[in-house]
Amino acid sequence: MWQLHHNATNEKLARIGFVLYVCIVSGFVSNTRILADPVRKAPPGGAPATVSARTIHFSVPTGFIDATNYSYASPNRKEMVSVNLEELNPPPSSLDEIYEDKKKSLLNVMEGRIHIISEGRTRMADTMARKILFAFSDKDGEHVDHWAIGVTGQTVILLSYVAPEKNLDTFTHMARSVVLAPRHPRPATAGFRRHQAGRIFLDLPENLREPRVYAFTSRDSTITITASFHDPSDEIPAMTLQDRIQRDSGNDLKKIRGLKESRVTVEGGEGREARYIVDEGSHPYRPRAHAVCSAVIMAGNESLHVYGKAPLHARAGLIRAWDEFLGSIKPAGDLADTHTR
Repeated sequence: MWQLHHNATNEKLARIGFVLYVCIVSGFVSNTRILADPVRKAPPGGAPATVSARTIHFSVPTGFIDATNYSYASPNRKEMVSVNLEELNPPPSSLDEIYEDKKKSLLNVMEGRIHIISEGRTRMADTMARKILFAFSDKDGEHVDHWAIGVTGQTVILLSYVAPEKNLDTFTHMARSVVLAPRHPRPATAGFRRHQAGRIFLDLPENLREPRVYAFTSRDSTITITASFHDPSDEIPAMTLQDRIQRDSGNDLKKIRGLKESRVTVEGGEGREARYIVDEGSHPYRPRAHAVCSAVIMAGNESLHVYGKAPLHARAGLIRAWDEFLGSIKPAGDLADTHTR
């Protein structure tokens, strides 16, 4: 189910992959990976109770953490914003220490392949933040990455904005617009849209598209639930419930058993769901079985595919979280009406 997300991000990966790698190796492991399963190492707390996505919102299942990659890209892939959050316990000793650590990691990994344009200070989440602008080149030309790094309580925020050239006005506005949930989010400035990215709200340029895939994982990483949006402009048609079941069967190389399909209703929409077991007992290297829940739902104007997976021993936990998640899907309304922990 990550194929659509893969197609949408593969072209950009070569351009910004090293930036995300730096985030990972230097400690930003909660929301950094573009192409991967849901992130396994995530902050121990602070995930919002409700996530607003496009025209709907849904709740993070009880006991789960938000492992979504909050990255936003322009249609031509020339601009991209990534939001990376990390919860530290105990809290970091100082902003400057965190900043110098990230800068050192960046320089070490890139080994002279970047050019630092400027360094300075700005404000983010109503507190002082450090910023760094650096240029790098690829086959498509030169690009500028703008970073803002801030610390508020136990939360470290890294905001990255990749653009074809230096764009300080846009970057500064985005950084200064950041507020931590559950603070009441103010309306966006003209030319921007207000978005929720995990525990924060911020303004982003109107031309940037939201993530298509939202991922949640149990704290022990055994259970995952993902929600994928289908864009009507995509050349690839939306996946049907039967498509998903067929994919899980591995073209009949795996056994689907205990299949139960039914109609499912959510607030403002409906669809079909299936619950089943995928038995890979015939696989020569990794014989195993796991439980799956899958649904294709029309909620308002959104085509949404929800997929849950767990080892067979955690099936009861998957079903509990699954029912809770589907029951939380509602029309989003205004972001100001979104409640968080």
